[in-house]
Amino acid sequence: MRTNQRPYTLSKLIFFIALLPLVAVAQTVPLTQDAYVVPGNGSNFGGTASMNVNGVNNSQSLAQFDLSSLSGITAANVSRATFTFFVNKVTAAGNVNISVANGSWTESTVNGTNAPVAAAAVSSGLNIPSAGVYVSIDATNAVKSWLTATTNNGFLIAPADGTVNIAIDTKESSTTSHPATLTVLLTATGPTGTQGPTGVTGATGVTGAGTTGATGATGSQGSTGATGATGATGNNGAAGATGATGFAGATGINGTVGATGATGATGNNGATGVTGAASAVPGPQGATGSTGPTGSGGAFFSANVNYPQTATSSSPFYFSPNASGDPTSGGNFTAFNQVAVPMVKACTFDALYVSANPVPGGLGSGGPFSVALVVNGTPTALSVSLNNSGASTVKNSATGSISVNAGDLVGLQGVGSGLTLGSSTIGTMLHCQ
Repeated sequence: MRTNQRPYTLSKLIFFIALLPLVAVAQTVPLTQDAYVVPGNGSNFGGTASMNVNGVNNSQSLAQFDLSSLSGITAANVSRATFTFFVNKVTAAGNVNISVANGSWTESTVNGTNAPVAAAAVSSGLNIPSAGVYVSIDATNAVKSWLTATTNNGFLIAPADGTVNIAIDTKESSTTSHPATLTVLLTATGPTGTQGPTGVTGATGVTGAGTTGATGATGSQGSTGATGATGATGNNGAAGATGATGFAGATGINGTVGATGATGATGNNGATGVTGAASAVPGPQGATGSTGPTGSGGAFFSANVNYPQTATSSSPFYFSPNASGDPTSGGNFTAFNQVAVPMVKACTFDALYVSANPVPGGLGSGGPFSVALVVNGTPTALSVSLNNSGASTVKNSATGSISVNAGDLVGLQGVGSGLTLGSSTIGTMLHCQ
């Protein structure tokens, strides 16, 4: 009995020893840099506590790991590599694509104008339904490629649709503190041991000789039972509810339009309305005054004023040369700076003509008044005095000549009881050589 068991036990031991050199070790490589970028945006987001993947503005995240700890490891030693990141916020669920980055980048300077783009796909259409979860993907082929030939530029996480909006923990996170990881499962085969001696072949066991039992006979089929009696007919069910009223029929065609009736008799004219009130607008303008004497050449400045303001020596009335009418009823220019006109060139005023016309209808009591040339706010000797006695008057004053410079302010001043609000209209003309 011992002889039969020994070869069997020894073969099992040899098989177990043959498996020992095969060892599997999981190694997590360090995360060296992570950031996110917004295409077209020159801002750097390498120091934030989370990195975004947003389908609205196409923001993308980058993560790179240091593989120097795998020195001496070949692709053949990599059994599996797993890239894992933690989703700390989901503003809008959706899908993302994970690829390897096609170029180098630096966490402190990468932005939306110099960031690498996606190269070989690692995982496509990965759904992110909710926050607070770890997401792990198989990155074996990417890691093997980095260990064999291609440059390790890390992973790029980009939106796969226009709605996804998530935030992923970075190594700078101080709240959830779950930075991305890359775990590599390595297998190493040790040196093959010396082959042991061949075990003694065990004796062949005796073959069993039991006989097969006979098959039992099939039993006979039982007879068919009699059909049961038909049950009694049930009572009639309750009457159903009345159906809904049908739709109303279409409206009939309108009848023929009847003949137009005869026109009724014209009604009586209404009573004449009340005559309107008399107009308060003054009557027509008076006759044109007589023509003044012919000037000696030079320039003329004229001013016509309707209904001048009541003027006294303490409160004179001012109006400007080259005025045509007065925009206020009765006139109320009682300050020189309201009407002063700057001279565009130097000039010598040598004549002043004044015409007074009483208002039609005899308004105003008339009386004496004077008009004088005013330069820079001071009345000059060039003036006219006359009596507004109810008839048009023209008077020329040549009492002196007044020289003015370009830019001087020039105006006309009226003073006297003959200038009473509503009493007259006056016209003036200045001659300048």
